[in-house]
Amino acid sequence: MAGWPKFPSSSPNDLPPAYSELYPSLSRSINDAAPDDNLDQVCQICHQPIHGAEAKCTVCFLTLHSTCLERINNFVVDVDLRTWKCKKCTKTTNRVDDIEVRMLKIQNEHLMKEKQSLERIVAKLEKRIHNLKAHNGRQETEEDHHWVNFSTLGSALPKNIVQGGVDVDRHPIYVGRAHYSGDLLPAKVIPGKKAAYVAYDGKERQVYNLEVLCAKNSSWLLSHGGYTRPGALKGGYTSSGESLYIGRVRHKGSLTVGKIHPSHHVCYIPFDGKEIAYSEYEVLVLQA
Repeated sequence: MAGWPKFPSSSPNDLPPAYSELYPSLSRSINDAAPDDNLDQVCQICHQPIHGAEAKCTVCFLTLHSTCLERINNFVVDVDLRTWKCKKCTKTTNRVDDIEVRMLKIQNEHLMKEKQSLERIVAKLEKRIHNLKAHNGRQETEEDHHWVNFSTLGSALPKNIVQGGVDVDRHPIYVGRAHYSGDLLPAKVIPGKKAAYVAYDGKERQVYNLEVLCAKNSSWLLSHGGYTRPGALKGGYTSSGESLYIGRVRHKGSLTVGKIHPSHHVCYIPFDGKEIAYSEYEVLVLQA
């Protein structure tokens, strides 16, 4: 059979030129090799040591890693690992260049897979960085305002408390919120009178334990009909889950804080024992 040249028995350690050109890293004669040989050898595909025979040609006993052989099989020729013959013995190829090209294809395939994997990792990291920046931005916005527990029976005014108006007797009115009958309602807080009020079910309701708003930068913008403005601060919610916003109106010489109820298209203020509705009002907006 045409293939590898016979090795002279007088020089068992000499490699024939054709074999040494094709597999230069093999450092011992293969005349003495056998399928059950356990001597350390070098795989002719990956050039890494083989400890024991993993896959050998049944003709010339060329030794390879079985995994390397499977890779070659994917690109070169269908083989059966149990009766495998090397490409030289099966006349599949007689050129060293063919094997080199195929090995380059295998290496390129693995490099492409690694590149794609790295690209996916980079994309995930970029998305993560973007989300962290967005989250930090939200945190900064939240840090620009916060709610502080407050009691009308004697709490000191916290730093950066937001003043929303003045009462008819010129006492300052501050922005607050309080729970009442299942709702969280914007409240007008008047520390000078040790009092706070919310508007609920047609009446002005007094509350005692609440929260007051502290913010670094805020402003009041005109609005109407239950509408708010971009940056409007949510001041509470109804028991059904509808958001309520903080508004204020001028009423009988006062500038009074109340609740904007979007589905009712008005701003309600608690005043003189009643809940009074206004279709035109100012809405509290936080500034960046």
